[in-house]
Amino acid sequence: MYKLDIIQNNSSSSIKDFGVACDELSTAKYILAEAKISKVLKTIVVNSKLYTLMGQVCNGFDLIAILDNHRAKNEDGFDTILPPQEAPTCVGMVFRLLYKLDTEKSNEGSKEILKDFLSKYYNSQDLNASMLEFGLLISVFKQKALQLLAG
Repeated sequence: MYKLDIIQNNSSSSIKDFGVACDELSTAKYILAEAKISKVLKTIVVNSKLYTLMGQVCNGFDLIAILDNHRAKNEDGFDTILPPQEAPTCVGMVFRLLYKLDTEKSNEGSKEILKDFLSKYYNSQDLNASMLEFGLLISVFKQKALQLLAG
């Protein structure tokens, strides 16, 4: 019963909370990233529109294949992930990624999951620099999710 009550929140403030949480993650330092990822996911769970949207856009695709298909080099020659142009693919990819980082962190109990992801897809020797690159993807995720919600 409690879970259903949480998911029924469709207020504009919960959408605003999602935007704020995404903004915080997009500028987060590595040391705070896990908490910020969890915060974004919690804002999705408490809003039925966001929750439903994520379920729709995540249906039936391979996260690793999509990440690999959107891999490129940044101006410094390091790997980066380019956001997919299609809003549903972009939102689905980032949501699945955040969910994977959060659940694997919970299962493993360490920051190594996030560190391994940043090393593989952002390749910088500086984890905070990698987080800034990752933050660009989070900013696009927020924009495209809100765009999809608006119709």
